[in-house]
Amino acid sequence: MVAIVDADTGLLAEAPDFLARGFVHDEGTFDTVVPLIEKALAKAAEEGVGGALQLEQLITRAVATWAHRNGRRSPMIIPVVIDA
Repeated sequence: MVAIVDADTGLLAEAPDFLARGFVHDEGTFDTVVPLIEKALAKAAEEGVGGALQLEQLITRAVATWAHRNGRRSPMIIPVVIDA
């Protein structure tokens, strides 16, 4: 997934892009994970966490938890955080 994060606020600048392989999904499959990512980034911003590596780890954790709860899957998640 690719997430563009506003460098000033630490929040998503736009909705993340998901590139998925290995399972059938439709356009709205990842809609329910975006609020979880936003929540994780908001918490990180409040705590002063802003490094790209740290944000990637937070996003990975949020998406992995979502994938396990919603599909009983443990996918490989490779987030790319771009500071805007």
